[in-house]
Amino acid sequence: VATGRLLTIDVATGAATAVGAFGIETVTGLAFDASGRLIGVDNNLASGPAQILEIDTATGSASRVGSTQRGGG
Repeated sequence: VATGRLLTIDVATGAATAVGAFGIETVTGLAFDASGRLIGVDNNLASGPAQILEIDTATGSASRVGSTQRGGG
């Protein structure tokens, strides 16, 4: 479900609760890194190289921390 927001999921009920908006349109590929930071990707094809994002788990706000090449290009 694309909501533009970070959600928490109650594993007992499956209910989703909004934490907050990313502030960036296309956030995909969420994962935690080894230090516990939530990392995502802004993979908007119209905006150039994919942007690496750090997402604040308390507010949902995403900040660009780097970029990557797509498809080895």
